[in-house]
Amino acid sequence: MEDMPSTLVTDHRTETLTKETIPAELLSFHTNDAGVWGMIRVLAGELELHVEGGEEPVKTLAKRKPGIIDPDHPFKLVPASDDLRFYIQYFKEPI
Repeated sequence: MEDMPSTLVTDHRTETLTKETIPAELLSFHTNDAGVWGMIRVLAGELELHVEGGEEPVKTLAKRKPGIIDPDHPFKLVPASDDLRFYIQYFKEPI
């Protein structure tokens, strides 16, 4: 995973998600729309970020360890604790 470009602007943010409310699409490999980056912010617990073709194929995310989702690599999320709470903020280039 690489760093997000500094020119990106906020597009939207998910609601706060839990182990029980995480959408099924996030639990299987998929990509973001072209040009859309994501920042996963864990509020409680732990979450695994699995990335196909990434330098670090599995990364454990926690409160002070956010994860970056780039638009070029398929990814999936795996809840790693019962108390998990997180959200994803999406970014894109300004119009």
